[in-house]
Amino acid sequence: MDQKYRDAVQLIKTAILQSQYEATKSANEKQLMLYFGIGKYISLNSRNGQL
Repeated sequence: MDQKYRDAVQLIKTAILQSQYEATKSANEKQLMLYFGIGKYISLNSRNGQL
């Protein structure tokens, strides 16, 4: 294979992997925020006897 072709394929692979990593990181952050919000809601409302 031509070196330019191999370099192009590697560049594309790296871009895809980086994008997948960033998407996963973002999804995990959103999920943690959701769980934190749920926990906060439960905590505040259970202290006040509303749950």
